[in-house]
Amino acid sequence: MNDAAEKGDALERATRAIEEMVIRAQPGIAQAPFSMQPRARLKKGEQAFEIDLLVRINENSPYETQHFFECKNWKEPVDRNVVTIFARKMTALGAARGTIIGRKFTAEAVVEAKQTQHLELVTFTDDVWSAFGSIGASKFSHHFTRFQTNAYRAAGSPETPQPNFVAAPCVFAGNPTSFTDVAHTLANQHMAASGAFSHGVGRHVGTHAIRFEMKAGELLVGDWDIRVLDLDFDYVVDVQAMRVVSTFSIEKRGRFARLEAPPDEVTGSRIALEVVGPP
Repeated sequence: MNDAAEKGDALERATRAIEEMVIRAQPGIAQAPFSMQPRARLKKGEQAFEIDLLVRINENSPYETQHFFECKNWKEPVDRNVVTIFARKMTALGAARGTIIGRKFTAEAVVEAKQTQHLELVTFTDDVWSAFGSIGASKFSHHFTRFQTNAYRAAGSPETPQPNFVAAPCVFAGNPTSFTDVAHTLANQHMAASGAFSHGVGRHVGTHAIRFEMKAGELLVGDWDIRVLDLDFDYVVDVQAMRVVSTFSIEKRGRFARLEAPPDEVTGSRIALEVVGPP
């Protein structure tokens, strides 16, 4: 990460995840209602303030408290001016506690922080979390390139016209659904059981033909009570490695890592995995 905004976002994201873990681990407040608001904008009279992360405990009750976090993902030490401005925010808005997170702090900043009650300076490192040296997270996606279904009723069933399998009402295991969803769900379950999603990184293709025996009333499509369903399909499975894009270890509070897969070729969306742990 080279962009300053991306670095700031990454530290704020890590702080939010770690603080949620910390709150949920505290016996006294774990059951209390709380909210976490990044980039909170608050007003006091005519003055406007921005808080990197605002945490409210016992929200909307007479005992509500506010905890402010300022996140500075800078190479240079955080100086006294940052602490002074943050302390003013705490005083003006009545924060119960405040925490500034930075890589380093100047000696003047440390002295200034001691002048404000419940203001804490916390350091972080972004060294790679060693536990991730052995993790090989992957993103799986798949689609069918050919999909054929054949459905059969029980022998001796009344002669009724074949339903429109796409549009006709469908009930599976007592739940309303669509025939297409049932067929794809069964195909996916079969693929998972057969190891189709257990390949390494790369593109994998395959073909499956499978027969499912149904109980009476288990799969109803229109007027038909389906007893045998044959699926014959070709598929493509893409497996992409997820890479570690940010890691943080925040003093006395916790550790965080974020892994991302390459963007989707069609939508451009990303899948991410975030992991938090104790210090």
